[in-house]
Amino acid sequence: MVERVARKMDFSKARVIAEYGPGEGVHSREIARRMTPDSHLLLFELDAALARDLKRQFADDPRVHVIHGDAATLPLELNRRGFSACDYILSGIPFSILQIEKKRQAVPARRIGIFPAKYSADVHHRFSQNASTP
Repeated sequence: MVERVARKMDFSKARVIAEYGPGEGVHSREIARRMTPDSHLLLFELDAALARDLKRQFADDPRVHVIHGDAATLPLELNRRGFSACDYILSGIPFSILQIEKKRQAVPARRIGIFPAKYSADVHHRFSQNASTP
C-alpha cells in the first residue's frame, strides 16, 4: 500500500505535501525518503503521543514539520511557513465517516483545484489559498 501511494506522487521536483492523520508515520517515512532536499512534508496529527513520536522520528529532517493539531489548520500552517500552495494531501483520516462540516474544514472546497484522477492516491489535491473552485 505504501509503495502504491508513493508511486502516484511526482517527486521529480520540490513539493509541499501534507499528510492528515499520519499515525505512526508509515507513509510519512516513505514520502520523506523520496522527497527532494527542498521539499516539505507537513504532518497533522491530533494524538499527542503519536505527534511526539513523529517529532522524534523526524527530528533530524528539517523538511518534515509535525503539527500536533487539526488538519483544518492547513491554510494557517502553509502561511506560517511561507508556502503559497500544497501540491499533495495524503489522508489517513477516514473521510467517509466524518460529518460534512469536518470534511469542509479539512478540505475547504472553495480553495481547491483537484488533480486529475491519474494523480490520486488516497486523497491528493492541489491546495492553494488563491485557487478558485473548478
